[in-house]
Amino acid sequence: MSYHPCRLDDRTIATNTTFLEVLQEYGHRWPGQIDLLLERSTQRRPIEVVEMPLADLPVRPVEIDRDALHPGLFPDDAVAYCVLEGGFRRLAQHVSHADRRLVRGCDVPANISAESLVAEHRSLPRKLRAKTWAAGEARDQRREVSEAAALHSNQYPAYDFFAQQARTRHVFFDNPLRITDLPNAVQRAARFERLLAGGPLRLVFAGRLDRMKNPVDLADVAHELQARDVPFEFDVFGDGPLRADLERKVAGYGLTDRFRMHGFVDLRTVLLPFLHDRADIYVCPHRQGDPSTTYVEMMCSGVPIVSYPNTAVRLMRDHHGLVILAAAMTPVALADELRRVHLQRDALVTASREGYDFGSTHTVEVCYQGQVDHLLEVHDRASGIRR
Repeated sequence: MSYHPCRLDDRTIATNTTFLEVLQEYGHRWPGQIDLLLERSTQRRPIEVVEMPLADLPVRPVEIDRDALHPGLFPDDAVAYCVLEGGFRRLAQHVSHADRRLVRGCDVPANISAESLVAEHRSLPRKLRAKTWAAGEARDQRREVSEAAALHSNQYPAYDFFAQQARTRHVFFDNPLRITDLPNAVQRAARFERLLAGGPLRLVFAGRLDRMKNPVDLADVAHELQARDVPFEFDVFGDGPLRADLERKVAGYGLTDRFRMHGFVDLRTVLLPFLHDRADIYVCPHRQGDPSTTYVEMMCSGVPIVSYPNTAVRLMRDHHGLVILAAAMTPVALADELRRVHLQRDALVTASREGYDFGSTHTVEVCYQGQVDHLLEVHDRASGIRR
């Protein structure tokens, strides 16, 4: 059960491309039948609609009523996987021995949700309400994880947050890249050669230009770099409500000639070729600590990440030694770290190699196969099967 808006009729399902790709990845790897549970909703959300004939789906769509019991929905030997917030309780009542057969998926634990909500609200009362809500949500999430057979976590925020509650844990790194999307050996060698030659830093940012991603700080970071006589150029890929604010600040600092604003571009035909051949560092001003596919995309591309020490990248650093962290979440601290690696280019080459080595072992193929393998372990443990 997953929270993705879709439309279902007798012949087709209409949803977004990403969700259909997820279904196909699971369908190609799971050795048995997969039922996709669908609930009707009155909510209408704009989505990038793609239609697929039901006959082509690698799963069987099953429409259920969220307010009704469905006896026999799950066979006794089934494994249920829930990533829908609020859906765990509804699924648990249908699953025999939920503590052995129901897996709880989580991308963003409540403590990280609180960070984002607090950042979004300007008034103190709203910030306090957000923290109160998050505290209650954290209790519910911990209880659900403790009652589940296992936890699946996208990156490390949920993996660490629920460490005491989860019976078993599996961490994966959701991203859209396949092994064929990675830079080749010639491109990686050219990057190392250029980095060691000491030219201007080619900085890049990719993502939504909204409050959550905090892009306006990029202008302040660039201003601080200029004050430190660090040569650089900056390419920004993405769009959003803060684009005008970023452009205004860049112009105010007199840095328009250093910035190129690209808007949203196609991942495979534009962004990946740029990352492979024309980017030295991904500059990350994210204050919130939720997982981001961008982190894995950059590592897969061999682009070192220099970042504010938000929870997601800090945990990536703790677990794998990846990501170069600023000492604080300020433009001054981020500029100081960029200046340091500018003067120590061998550190950038090392970061590029280590990031690529990690990312290349966490492509789509690995990501979904790892999840399926862990779900099979849950199934076999519950069924007393030894393979």
